[in-house]
Amino acid sequence: YRQRPDVHIVAVSDYQRRALPEYLNVSVIHHGIAFDEFPFGEHATGHLLFLGRMLADKGPASAIRIAQAVDMPLILAGPAEDGYDVAAEPGVDGERIRWVGRVGPAERNRLLAGAVALLFPLEYPEPFGLVLLEAMACGTPVLASELGAAPEIVEQGVTGFTASTWEELAALVPTAAALDRGRVRRAAAE
Repeated sequence: YRQRPDVHIVAVSDYQRRALPEYLNVSVIHHGIAFDEFPFGEHATGHLLFLGRMLADKGPASAIRIAQAVDMPLILAGPAEDGYDVAAEPGVDGERIRWVGRVGPAERNRLLAGAVALLFPLEYPEPFGLVLLEAMACGTPVLASELGAAPEIVEQGVTGFTASTWEELAALVPTAAALDRGRVRRAAAE
């Protein structure tokens, strides 16, 4: 890249940009989504949602702990991945805490639009986290770990909250549930 300064790189977040050498020509362009394909969920149906691949580093075990701490139902949606059995996690009982496996776009949208909040308790930094934007497009607030790009995607007190631990995220569930879902969606559109 030093020999070809005309080469331009696009990062999906400031977090990803900071991981690259300073001498590179890098712009940040956040992911976009087909916004109108995500329905507005004006009223939550009472469940928390974890949506993503079932990997330990994505934090499904922490999502379970959050749901148990606030005594709310949790739906875990996403494909199983080798090396991690979410169904074996303590608390997954098929009723209050259910793993529904991989879901298609229609079911994903229904779950996102009806969730009280999307739980994103990562244990490793991600360069973006597209599901955050998808949830917010539905008007659903996000509770995410302060890792990777999440702090630049989640607008504190507007589209949700970030925190350092699952305990702090659990304490924020009632506050996130009280956020204006219309404002969450408008912020996501911006």
